[in-house]
Amino acid sequence: MAECEECQQHPPPWIASRSAFIYRESPPLRSMLLRLKHSSDLTLPGELALQIHRAAAEAAEQLERFSLCPVPLHWTRRLRRGFNQSELLARDLAKLLDASVSQPLMRPRATRFQKGSRAERLRSMHGAFRVGSGSVVQGRDFLLIDDVMTTGATAGACAFALLESGARRVAVATIARSRLPSSMESLE
Repeated sequence: MAECEECQQHPPPWIASRSAFIYRESPPLRSMLLRLKHSSDLTLPGELALQIHRAAAEAAEQLERFSLCPVPLHWTRRLRRGFNQSELLARDLAKLLDASVSQPLMRPRATRFQKGSRAERLRSMHGAFRVGSGSVVQGRDFLLIDDVMTTGATAGACAFALLESGARRVAVATIARSRLPSSMESLE
């Protein structure tokens, strides 16, 4: 299991993060993710859930009675795409992990596609997520689900929103992780 140098220098708000693949080392995976996001190939979430299952189970080892929490899309992006790939992945993964899916997070502010330095990404994500009114997160554990993690700015903003609203612990599972956080490939 590789340790992220950036995470060692700037500890993230989550207690564990696991990814099934290194993004740049798996061209077939890159093709699958792009087909899912941009060609609406909805046959892929089930297959991808099988791929992420082990990584997600490892990330969840430090959680108790957790719910899967997909990273939300802003309503305009969801409308354009027609679905949230993280939500579809979480639903299929929940069956494999015998867990529930909870969607307490909202993305009230649209953000640009994530490009640029880590600092720029962090600024872009500041305040991009919040827990919706009526959502119960107090004292609960969450396994945040997303497709790709590059710098961790999106996962960090989601985790902060959950923790600030009273979540007990947050872990993260993604299909792929860029090898180096300075890698700025955009997939959002």
